Amino acid sequence: MSDAVTATSTLLRTQSLMSASQSQLNKLSEQLTTGQVGQSVADYGGSASTLLNLQASQKTEQGYVANNTTIQTYLTAYDATIAHLQSDATTLQKVLGSTQTNSPSSIATLAATVKGLLTDINATLNTQVGDRYIFSGSRYTTAPVANLNTLTPLNTPITVSGAANNGSGLVRLALASTAGLTSGQQITVSGVNGTTEANGTWTVNVIDATHVDLVGSAFSNAYTSGGSAVAASTPPITPIPTAVSGAANNGSGLIRLAVGSTAGLTTGQQIAVTGVNGTTEANGTWTVNVIDATHIDLVGSTFTNAYTSGGSAVSALPAYDAAAPGFGTPIGSPYAQQTAVIAQNEPAISYGISSNDPTIQSLIYSLQNAQAATSSGLTSTQVKSYLSNATNLVSDAINGSTTNSAVTGFSGSSGLLAQVTNTQGQVTNANAVHTQTLATLTTQSTSITAIDSATIAEELSALQAQLQATYKVTASTLNLSLLNYIQ
Repeated sequence: MSDAVTATSTLLRTQSLMSASQSQLNKLSEQLTTGQVGQSVADYGGSASTLLNLQASQKTEQGYVANNTTIQTYLTAYDATIAHLQSDATTLQKVLGSTQTNSPSSIATLAATVKGLLTDINATLNTQVGDRYIFSGSRYTTAPVANLNTLTPLNTPITVSGAANNGSGLVRLALASTAGLTSGQQITVSGVNGTTEANGTWTVNVIDATHVDLVGSAFSNAYTSGGSAVAASTPPITPIPTAVSGAANNGSGLIRLAVGSTAGLTTGQQIAVTGVNGTTEANGTWTVNVIDATHIDLVGSTFTNAYTSGGSAVSALPAYDAAAPGFGTPIGSPYAQQTAVIAQNEPAISYGISSNDPTIQSLIYSLQNAQAATSSGLTSTQVKSYLSNATNLVSDAINGSTTNSAVTGFSGSSGLLAQVTNTQGQVTNANAVHTQTLATLTTQSTSITAIDSATIAEELSALQAQLQATYKVTASTLNLSLLNYIQ
């Protein structure tokens, strides 16, 4: 009887060992299949904390690599599109160089070239990468450029349909369209009856799609009829927003802003001020008096609060911008660059080029002058003047301008390409470091998680043999009859 009890006890122990061995067999089989020690942190015992830290660092590095790869895609697109714009500018420059003012066929060739380039440049500036318009600044879900072929040519008369006091004593003209006009540009007004004081050459502030204010005018007589306006100059190169560094009382109660530069601004021009802290009353749209190279007064303002920090000022958007004149939108957004942190513990980089960059403005205004030169009814002197303007502007678009004071660092398409190349180098170098770091972290992590397949296979084979032998013994015991146990 005692032998039976002993046999039963042995059988139970054997079954327990078999169960444990089967669990180990399953674990070894899973390790051999996955190549890893385990699928949960608990499988790694004392190495679990180290493994978690390594995995967190891997995730961070993977994020940098993915983000930088996306930025590289954008930069590649900038490189290709700026190179294409440079090619367009070179084409225009060559055609302008061969245009003969007294040759109808030569003028016709120029007209056809301009039309084709306007269409091509329009499409290039509205380039998308994924769902992002790359030349739109921070408003990248919106196409930045309107139809360049619909801009009013420089020498086309624009019908005047009314004149009134703008509320501040200036003459405000109602026009058929302000398309093609930019604040700060000059127009010549003629044929206005009633408000005859509007006739003459004026700098304008573009108010909306059909109204301009005549800077320096004084409304006195009611409008009765007639009138037309013709652009008397090429639109001014609109400067990139200039930083505001201070605000104070000008001595007469107005706000006087200290800015990075007043180059490109003229007294009587409108600007938009945003982001000023402290002297928050400065934020808004203002007519300015230019005081010196770094100061402007905001006409009609009232200084109240001390300046603390921040702010930028910019004149109206170029006429070809889809949001022109731009005062109805965040004025800085069409110029804003994207920012990104491409390396840990390093400052963010800025990248991106606006369709309103001075280089691009120069190219489009060159085309407008070339287009004007092809108009009928011009004198030889007028044609030469437009061609000269076009030639100078396209040269600026390619090589940059040392004489244009509107923008600091205006280096043309060559400069923009160099800017993109420099940023590409920064991102490429950062990504190389992140990729190497990721590889090192992966190696360290693998040293913890990976198994030795040969060793695991040997252990698995030995355990299978052991289990097989145990099964035979157990089967033999289970086959004993009751009589065998009793005996």
